[in-house]
Amino acid sequence: MNEIVESFLSDLKLLDVYRSDCLTVFRVASHSTGNHCPKCGQWAHRVHSLYYRTVQDLPIGNKLMVLRIRSRKFFCDNASCTQVIFTERFTGLFARSGRKTSRLNDLLTHLAFELGGNPGAAMARQMGIQVCRDTMLQRIRKSEHPEPTSPQEIRVIGIDDWAYRRGDRYGTLICDLEQHRVIDVLPDRRVATVAAWLIRHPTIQIVSRDRAGAYAQAIRQGLPHAQQVADRWHLLKNLSETVHRFLSRQRLPLREKRSRVAHPAHDDPEPAPDAPSGTPDETTQTTVNPKTMRREIKWERVQEVQQLHLSGMGKREIARRTGLSRQTIGKYLTWNEVPNTVRVKRTTVLDPYRETVCELARQSMKGPKILRHLREMGYIGSRTTVAQYLADTRKKDLQSGTCLIEQSRRRVSPREATVLVTQKESEVKASDRAYRDQLLREVKGAQELRDLCMSFRLLLDTHDRTPLCGWVETALQSQVQEMGSFARGIQKDLDAVSSGIKGPWSNGQLEGQINRLKMLKRQMFGRAGFDLLRARVLHHA
Repeated sequence: MNEIVESFLSDLKLLDVYRSDCLTVFRVASHSTGNHCPKCGQWAHRVHSLYYRTVQDLPIGNKLMVLRIRSRKFFCDNASCTQVIFTERFTGLFARSGRKTSRLNDLLTHLAFELGGNPGAAMARQMGIQVCRDTMLQRIRKSEHPEPTSPQEIRVIGIDDWAYRRGDRYGTLICDLEQHRVIDVLPDRRVATVAAWLIRHPTIQIVSRDRAGAYAQAIRQGLPHAQQVADRWHLLKNLSETVHRFLSRQRLPLREKRSRVAHPAHDDPEPAPDAPSGTPDETTQTTVNPKTMRREIKWERVQEVQQLHLSGMGKREIARRTGLSRQTIGKYLTWNEVPNTVRVKRTTVLDPYRETVCELARQSMKGPKILRHLREMGYIGSRTTVAQYLADTRKKDLQSGTCLIEQSRRRVSPREATVLVTQKESEVKASDRAYRDQLLREVKGAQELRDLCMSFRLLLDTHDRTPLCGWVETALQSQVQEMGSFARGIQKDLDAVSSGIKGPWSNGQLEGQINRLKMLKRQMFGRAGFDLLRARVLHHA
């Protein structure tokens, strides 16, 4: 036992052990006969006095473990030393005034960085360590955060923004693209903040960024000699946004709906003569009317009540067994069959106009227009009544296989049309190709827009920046205003776009780092400060 305990107590010897249901206390002492003076370093062995220190250690079996350490005070025999009496040091086991061992502190710090305040404290309590969330957060704040990469080693970086709150407040993430590590997290994306950081890192030669003008200006101020690289994904994103703005102001053609064809019962093909025979359940599927099924279930209940009554059981006992009331049991005893219940159809203010609604719906007229026609005819009901009737009629059409109300065409959103216009020919589905061609024919300027999109995507796919200037000139002469605006942006940032097309660098890995940052931010419920978020992000780097 002593050997096992002393194996993880390093230079301490075990004196005795105290155990309880939730606590284990080891009384230990040092093997050494003396200690070095912390002031002059001379070895001292004369003991001045003894006292006990209480230090918490890693739990054993999810039980709290405490070390009661017999600590000594020594006289320093060096006459020239100003330290007359000093306390015994336990270097490596715990700090000078520490209440926890170094290994326990390391574990709590690791839990704090990985899980945060509340989850880290909950996990520690599960392991048998009593600690609060504020202590976990203090450990993050007090930990040292050295630079992941020395400034002399940074050569290629990527820079992008991340949102505290989308559309309101943003920060900046900087990543070493060669080492695939986060270098720093900045509290905002202002030009002065980013430029000041870049000035402190003059060895940077290449900076990959998005199309934001603030970052371009900050790079010109902080590192005028650095090569700027426009990220290729952001170029495609800007191109899609350009197409979306163009299509948003166009009247897009309607698209044929993908209908589900329901065959009436009399059109079902007859089974083949050589079909294998079998039980009805195996060879046929019978559609049961829900109303008929309910009648059968109810009749079985009636027969059960009548059988219990014939066996001599009274109404009170039948009620206890079946859970039915005595009035219902008396009614069931008089039945020879389940009576047919005829429900009187409720009349509404829409009844005189039902035929008109169906006729207008067959003409592909929508609900609001139908309602306006009905108002002109004297209809005084609500819009909800008309909408509910149309929905019920369409539902009955789907169940019966008829087509009383036509729903053959639908509107296409600008987002859906943008995908069709910007997709390559090989990426367009066969079911979408007919509508895509119709869109390009009927919308003025759509074909020219698609041709420019395909030629720009070809530049990115082939990494050939030679035709870029010619493409910009063609786009500037386009009749599509949005494409001309996009081309002017490319022209202002021509060097960075050329480097992005030709070079191997991009902001792809930054997007993954930003996703991890968002995960940490949401894990802290947005209540922690920027210092905690930055510390946790840089800890993994």
